[in-house]
Amino acid sequence: MEHDIIAANLLSDEEIIEKIINGESILFEQLISKYSSLLYKIARRYGFNHQSAEDLLQDTQIAAYCNLSQFKFRSTFKTWLSKIMINKCLYKLKNGYRKHEECYCLKNETIDYTQICKESENGEIIFLKKELRDVLQKTIKKMPFVYKNVFILREVEGYSVSETANLLNISDINVRVRLTRAKMILQKKLRRLYSLGGF
Repeated sequence: MEHDIIAANLLSDEEIIEKIINGESILFEQLISKYSSLLYKIARRYGFNHQSAEDLLQDTQIAAYCNLSQFKFRSTFKTWLSKIMINKCLYKLKNGYRKHEECYCLKNETIDYTQICKESENGEIIFLKKELRDVLQKTIKKMPFVYKNVFILREVEGYSVSETANLLNISDINVRVRLTRAKMILQKKLRRLYSLGGF
């Protein structure tokens, strides 16, 4: 059995999926573990805390396992999984389960800005960058879903235009239009702050 798992490392996602569908269900854990970190980040970037993100991750894994036979290889397995997670996040937000949590879009939990400011001669610059990051977080959090979805997938997650279109069931043109409008919202907010001396 261990030999089978090691051998599966040499197979593509599509080949592993075919083996799972044909009865080698033990390989699913190996397949899904490759994308757990990505799925968790998607949930966090939709504003969910650690526990909610873990719950959504588990729901997504279960849904993927139960519907694996419906995966038609029209997209990558990564894209298909991401789409399930996004749908889970949107359903939870739409049905009033959202908690007032910090937006994770631009958060870097590995950086202690307070400590950096104490130790750095350029503490004021670091502080201004933190302020800018906080403003961007709040603006993205308040952005309409149709724009926020595209912005997160394109600018934060790094999906291509076609991948984003596939994930959200919209056209490539709509992706570009919504991304442009999302950026306009951010620019408008920043211009307003600069003109008011917000920084």
